[in-house]
Amino acid sequence: MEVWKYKTKLAEWKFHRKVKRADVFTALREHKNPIGSSTLLVLRRPFNREGIVKYAARNGISLTADLFQEQQQESCRLFGSSPSYSFDGNSISVISKRFFHDVVGLVQGSFESNTWRFNGNNAIIISTSKQVAERKFLHDFLAGIDIGCSVAQKGGTNLAFQHWNRAFNLVPFLITGRYHDHLPNILQKINDLNRNGYNEVARSLQNHIARMSQEYMRQGCKTARLYKSFESLNLDQMEEIEERLMKAFRKLFEFYLGQTCYNSFVMMMNAARRRLTRCSWISLDECLPKLEDLDRRFGPADPRALEVIRSRLSLCFLRKEYRQMAEEAPILIDRAKKIHNDSWQQSYFLTKGYYRLGSAQHELGEYSNVKGNLSKAAFWEKEFRKADNNATDIFEPERRHIEEQLISIQDLMLVAEGNVIDHQAE
Repeated sequence: MEVWKYKTKLAEWKFHRKVKRADVFTALREHKNPIGSSTLLVLRRPFNREGIVKYAARNGISLTADLFQEQQQESCRLFGSSPSYSFDGNSISVISKRFFHDVVGLVQGSFESNTWRFNGNNAIIISTSKQVAERKFLHDFLAGIDIGCSVAQKGGTNLAFQHWNRAFNLVPFLITGRYHDHLPNILQKINDLNRNGYNEVARSLQNHIARMSQEYMRQGCKTARLYKSFESLNLDQMEEIEERLMKAFRKLFEFYLGQTCYNSFVMMMNAARRRLTRCSWISLDECLPKLEDLDRRFGPADPRALEVIRSRLSLCFLRKEYRQMAEEAPILIDRAKKIHNDSWQQSYFLTKGYYRLGSAQHELGEYSNVKGNLSKAAFWEKEFRKADNNATDIFEPERRHIEEQLISIQDLMLVAEGNVIDHQAE
């Protein structure tokens, strides 16, 4: 649904300044599926519901053509005018329920106050005036945690703690920021640390967040109160807490932005990817959207379709399904090459495609092609940084892994050459 189709009717509908895009979606949904008078719109302002519905009918504005209704997935269904949440499960503590209500209040309040605002159907929302800086803090934090885990798994404990310490030092910037992806990613990294066996580091991060929040609460930081509750959350329940939080974010983003908005799609994908990360016995096709549906609606080079393939490759790597990775990575590469007039997206997905292809071949022992594909990944990673104006360094973990694998290939080649020389000498 395009904004311009109803903008000229705002006065007739009795809307005031800062009209919420979700109101129009809601009016149409209520007309189709009345659920009573207890809605968010009642709390906002009076509006002419019938006027909206009649105008939508005259101009062909409909919810029935929504792509995600066709998929018949629970994670993508339309819901009523106000998302509902159940926090009555016996496995979730009273403190956790309070945390969830605070989370919902944060997201709703941010959209209602126009702090988080729609930025186009094919773009991420604007959630802070310092979006570039806050996004960089987040990606540096994620890189610190991920690289620390990778180094620790190879026995480099001291170096691992240096990377984790770097991530810990970025916590104040995250808990005082308003970027919409901070909270989900912080919770996910605590769970990643715990799941990988670094439960003491996970607990330390949890406590560090709570301590920093207490300090910034005294300074009047509005978001600090939410993070203060981390000290009381049960680490053993964190994965269930994360799953419920991701569902809440997904529903709220769909409600305020519409289901075909790219940012709503990203939230749905994040929830699906995290579930597949936790539950390795669930097939990828059970949770991820079908490519044919996305291709029909958006085209084969749309970032939504490429994001699905990228997620499949990432999950295959976690599940050690390297043959499947090697088969699907060329599909991502081929589609990314068809992206025009968007060097950021093209270089991003080409980096991912060549990196996953080279990594899969390395694990499969197909060394003849590894160097070429990883070198291409390194090339496109440099192109991405140019397109990104070096605003973030989101490929730092991949860049380190590429360097390690290229060194490994070089060592194997030297060993092979040495064996040939020895054989000839004999």
